[in-house]
Parts: sequence; C-alpha cells; structure tokens
Amino acid sequence: MGIYRIEFLLWRYSVSKIFKFSVSTLILVTFSSVVVAIVLGTYGVQQYRLGIKRQTDEITFNKYISLGRGNLREINYKDANLNFMLALSYANTASEAQQATQFLGQTDFKYAQSTGLIPSKKLLSVLMYSMKLENDSHDTNGRGLIEYSIGLVDERIGLNESKGGSEKLATMNLTESQNYMKRAELDGHRIASSLNRVAYELGTLQEEGLISKSKQLWKDGAYSQAIKNLKRAVRIKTNAQLAQVAKSLIISYNYKLTSLIQEQALQQQQQEFANERSDMKRFDGIGNVDIAVADVVLEQSTDLHTAGSGMTFIKLWVGVINNGAGSEDVNPLYFTLSTLGGQTASIDDDTFDLSNYLDATTIDTGQQVGGWLIFYIPQETQYTLNYQDMSGNTDQKLIIT
Repeated sequence: MGIYRIEFLLWRYSVSKIFKFSVSTLILVTFSSVVVAIVLGTYGVQQYRLGIKRQTDEITFNKYISLGRGNLREINYKDANLNFMLALSYANTASEAQQATQFLGQTDFKYAQSTGLIPSKKLLSVLMYSMKLENDSHDTNGRGLIEYSIGLVDERIGLNESKGGSEKLATMNLTESQNYMKRAELDGHRIASSLNRVAYELGTLQEEGLISKSKQLWKDGAYSQAIKNLKRAVRIKTNAQLAQVAKSLIISYNYKLTSLIQEQALQQQQQEFANERSDMKRFDGIGNVDIAVADVVLEQSTDLHTAGSGMTFIKLWVGVINNGAGSEDVNPLYFTLSTLGGQTASIDDDTFDLSNYLDATTIDTGQQVGGWLIFYIPQETQYTLNYQDMSGNTDQKLIIT
C-alpha cells in the first residue's frame, strides 16, 4: 500500500512539471511566431514596394530613353539632353546608368558639332563618369568607345582654341586627344583614321607655330634661332605644304643671313679702317719724336716715272713732332714702308722733285715739321710706315690706303 501511494505521488509531480513547462514554452513560441510574422510581413511589404518601384523606374527609364532617342534623331538636342538626364535619374543599375550617360555624351557632342561651339565641361564630366562605370564593369571595349569620345571632345576643343589664337591651349588639348585615342586603340577600338587626323592637326599646329615664331625671331634679330625653328618644323613632316614653306624660308633666311654677315663684316672692316685712319693721323711713338700720317695717295705715275704691273707710287704726308728734352734730327731717309708680306721700300727719288717734300732738318722740343714722301711698292690695302733715327729709336705707324 505504501509503495503504491509513493508511485502515485511521483506520477502527479511529473505530470504537473510537464504541464507547467509546456504552457511556458507555448507562450514563448507563440510570441516569437508573432514577431517573425510581423518582421517577415514588413520585409515582404518593403520588397513588394521596392519591386513595384523598380518596375515603375524601369518603365520610366525606358520611356525617357525612347523619347531621348527620338529627339536625337530629330536633331532636337535640347529635349534629348533633358530626356537622357531624366532617364539617368531613374537608373537603378550600372548598365542603365551607362546607357543614359553614353546617350548624354552623344547628345552634347553632336550639339557641339552642329553649332561649332566648344564642347561643354558638362560633356567631359559626363564622359568621365561614364568612364568610371566602364572601369568598374571591366568592359574594355566600352571603355575604348568612351576614350574615343573624350578624344573627339578634346580634338574639338583644341581646334577651337587654335582658331581663337591660343596655340598653347590648342596644342595641350590636341595632345590629350591623341593620348585618349591611343588608349582607345589599346582597348580594342580601331580608330586609325581618327588617330591620323589628330596627328595631322597636331603636327600642322606645331609647324604653324614654329614658322610664326621663326618670323618673329627673324624680325627681332635672332637669325640663327629663327632658322633652327624652321628646321624643326621641317622635321615634323606632317603638313607637306607647311614643310615646303619652312624650307623656302630656310633658303631665304640663309641667303639673307649670309648677306647680313658679309655686310656686317664689311661695316666692321670699314669701321676698323676708319679707326686706323684716325690713329694714323694721331701723333704717337715710343722715342723722342712722334709721327703721324695725314694723307695717303696712290698714283700709277709721277712726273718722271710710271708704275709697273702690280706696283704703285704711294705718297704720304708725314708729320714729325719733338717730344724729347733736347733737339732732334729729322731725315726722310729714316723712313721705310713695308707690305704685309714683309717687303720693304725706302723713299723713292721722285720724292725730291716735290716742292713740299719732308726735308732733312733739326727741331727743338715741342717743334714739328711735315712734308710728302713717295715710295714705290707693290699695291696693297695697308702698309706699315717705319721710322728709325741715327740713335736706333724706332716708331711704326699702320697705313690704310
């Protein structure tokens, strides 16, 4: 009896525990289910709404793309631009954004081409944004197309800068155009004709700049630099007509430069002769007497004789001044005349037939005498008159005929 009672009590305890656990668990499970249902329901609503929005955006995106393409075909660039901008605002994927931006770039570029205006910065920014999308998608062919488009824009800007007279900006933009087109080639966009065109435009611009600068340098007297720039223009070998212009200018400038050099050399020689003639007339020397030559006359004959072939009679009016402390003897026999080759002649006897030849005399301190001397000597443009007295004192004077 006791054993059965104990078993009953144990059974009742177990049942009560199981009952209590099941109720609490049921309450917890029920609450969790409600929470999960609410969360899933909210997420489902959000996904449903998002799906509806995406469908609506896609429909709207396609509508504006279609409208934009229609306006683009009708050359209505203003409305086409607006349509594609609206399409871009409804783009939900990278491919949609890429499509819209490429149409935007095409629209702006065609507008710039049709009006002759410089393409806008907006166009470049749109193309660069499109380039970013292409880089993210690793589509090299698409990237090549955009690089080509940027090259076309830079080309247009460069040509407009060139027309406006800004050679530096034009060169910079055409160089950028060339760089982008080369990248497009590397990315598989075959545009050899466009590359050749930009290379021609850039080369032509550089040749024109060098020719123009050379002309200015020539005006400024920088003759060698002007010819050097023209040679650089010829080496570019882009525009055959401009290359020929540069070659013609080189020939002309070289001829003029040769003439200028000869003229400058002649002027310098004449100036030197003038200075030497001035020195010739000035009294100077290293002894007690100084000598000067006032006049030089070349004659083929005297009253008694005629000069032979290659020879001449040269008459010199010679002055002598005594700068020493005592008296000095002056004698025509102290004088000789030398050629550049070293041939020396003493005074000719015809000297003494002149009425005012330099006669032998003695002069005191501060006194001077003068008179003619005649020499018979080979004809040259300059000589050296030598003076040496009985004491061995010597002086020389350069004679310019």
